[in-house]
Amino acid sequence: MNLKATLIITLFCFVESLSAQLFSDNYYHYMPQESKSNDQWMILLPGSSGLTIFDDKHFYHRKAEAMKNLGFTVILLDYKALYKSINNESKPKGSAGDKIAWTVKQAISIALHSKHIKPMQKGHLLGWSLAGEGIINLLKDTSFITFSNIQSAALFYPSNEGKQSITTSIPLLIQIGEADNVVDAKDLKDQIADQDKVQLIFYPQCAHGFDIESLSRGKKLRFPPIFGKQYLFQYNEESANRAYSELMRFLIP
Repeated sequence: MNLKATLIITLFCFVESLSAQLFSDNYYHYMPQESKSNDQWMILLPGSSGLTIFDDKHFYHRKAEAMKNLGFTVILLDYKALYKSINNESKPKGSAGDKIAWTVKQAISIALHSKHIKPMQKGHLLGWSLAGEGIINLLKDTSFITFSNIQSAALFYPSNEGKQSITTSIPLLIQIGEADNVVDAKDLKDQIADQDKVQLIFYPQCAHGFDIESLSRGKKLRFPPIFGKQYLFQYNEESANRAYSELMRFLIP
């Protein structure tokens, strides 16, 4: 992170209606009440569409609020926008995983510099879909994980297009629907190399986005348009509630 980018981000600081502090339109800081703080932080990462899922602009903010209410200091990132906004010649130009992992590192640096998080606090990573590319990449950097005091990571239906071997030095929770036709659940299972550290939970008959309330009627997306594969995104209330309970059990043992 260079000085120019840091100053640009800082100058956009204001408090918005969701009780989050906004640095430009790609970095939101949620601070719990001091009496409720658990003295831990969390980086929350969205899927490929950024902070908007079809017409839903509030899903990730709702999740950030929920984590804040549990006592976590939350940094919600639109990592694509943040990556583009940083003027740094050394930023990676390769895979999505490389770019996302690098951007998360920059966000942690911003958070430390801005005193949104403290150097000795425990940290956690929480991501959806495409965010998995970055978190799976980041988990391989064990020195950074240790240095940043990151204690755990949790992923919902994570993308792993490069079919990387999933290894981790910290606990990792992965939750995915068995009927997901965006991310293949069986392939994902086969990519896990560290069975002792990874907890994988399947949800029968559930599609991509099974935990997103605004997808109750389901959405279909064909890519490429017209002749491409048709992907299904659909909410499942029962599985969503169970998945949230599993996440709570994982984060607060």
